[in-house]
Amino acid sequence: MTTGKSEQPNTTDLWQTLYADTVSNEQTARECEFIQSFLPLDVYPTILDLACGTGRHSIELARRGYITTGADINKQMLEIATARARELVLDAWFVEMDLHDLSKLEGTFDGVILFWQTFGFFSGEARVGLFRDLQRLLRPKGRLILDLFNRLHYTHDRNEELYSESPLHVYSPFFESEHLRTMLSYEDELRFRDRRLEYFADPNLPAPGEIAGLTSNYELRMVASCSDYDPRIVATHERPRMQLVFEKT
Repeated sequence: MTTGKSEQPNTTDLWQTLYADTVSNEQTARECEFIQSFLPLDVYPTILDLACGTGRHSIELARRGYITTGADINKQMLEIATARARELVLDAWFVEMDLHDLSKLEGTFDGVILFWQTFGFFSGEARVGLFRDLQRLLRPKGRLILDLFNRLHYTHDRNEELYSESPLHVYSPFFESEHLRTMLSYEDELRFRDRRLEYFADPNLPAPGEIAGLTSNYELRMVASCSDYDPRIVATHERPRMQLVFEKT
C-alpha cells in the first residue's frame, strides 16, 4: 500500500516486509469473502481497489468473477500485480495514481474498497477531498468499504514486540496526539549502537462518529460497522481494526 504525497512515507520495502509478506492466502480469502458479502457479484460487478499494492484483493476478487481496477502510486508493486493478473488471465487492471489526485480518475464503479492503514494518511482538507472523489466514483447505490485501525483500541501505550529479525525490531502501535505510531528499533551495523525512530503507521486516527459525519455530507450512508471482517462482531476497544460500509444515496 502506498498513496503518495507528504502525509505518508513511501517505505515500500519496509512495508512489504512487515505487512504484505505476512498476509496469508487464507486471510486474503477471508477479507474478500467479507467484501463479497456486501458487494455481491450480481449487483456490484465492478470494483475499484484503492491503494491496491501488489493487488492481493483485486486479484482474488477477479478470480471470483469481478472486474477490478487497482490504483496505487508505487510502480514496483503495480508491476507485480499486473504480472500476477496476466499469469492467471484475469479481468484485473492496474493504474499508477496518487490517491490525492483521484479527480483524474474517470468512470464510475459499483464498489470501492480502501483497506489497511491507507485512510489514515488523509486528514483535514485531504480527507474531505477524498470523500468528494469517492462519492463521484461510485454509481448510484454503489458501496464503499473502509478498513481501518480502531481508535478505541489504541488509547494507551503498548510495548509488545511484534517483529524481530536483526537488525530490526518492531513494537506494537500506540495512540498519541491524534496519530497512531509504531516504534522501530534497529541496530546501526556501522557504528555498533542502537538507533530508534518512529514510523507513522497511520498519521491520523479518526473515531467512527467523525467518519460518519463526513460521509453524510457526500451522500454516503453507513450501512454496517463491524470488526474482524465479520458483520456480527462489534468494533469494541478489544479489536484493533474495524470495517465500515457505506452506500451512495
